[in-house]
Amino acid sequence: MADTLTECLTPTERADMRSLAARTNAGPLQAAGHILTLLPAEAIFATLTEIEPMARWMPGLQGGTYDDRPEGDPIVAGMTRRLDFGGQSDVERIVAVEAPRLFAYQIVGGFPIDNHLAVLSVAKLSTGETRVSWYQHFRSPRITGVLQRWQVRRFVDSGMTALAALLGGQRTDEC
Repeated sequence: MADTLTECLTPTERADMRSLAARTNAGPLQAAGHILTLLPAEAIFATLTEIEPMARWMPGLQGGTYDDRPEGDPIVAGMTRRLDFGGQSDVERIVAVEAPRLFAYQIVGGFPIDNHLAVLSVAKLSTGETRVSWYQHFRSPRITGVLQRWQVRRFVDSGMTALAALLGGQRTDEC
């Protein structure tokens, strides 16, 4: 992992990221985005994990479902979700859920991505603010080098800008 992309991680988040990356054989960290908000973590978590609020901030997301999830049941590791991006869809396996601070998933079908791992992390800061971070690890057999990094960073940047607006927060590159 590049230090410039992970410098905002708390020690707990750093340990989580290393463990998840090793467990999932994640590709290199390609992008990270951060926002600061005054909302508590508990008020943010559903916006990061439930399909309807995700569609308000995740670029191009038009809908989706969690497989085998009875209505009202919590999201748990091992579940599969299917997301519709208007003509393109992906299948994701939920890797870790520790509400309200951590949500991790892997794209396992749909997009031409290998060794994917995405981690959404929510941390309460000593300033009283809450930092939300979105990390994307992967390799892509069709898109390489500078173009790959640019596309992923553009996707994450767009999503984090929309999420900041939705949560009444602001984008930040500082910890």
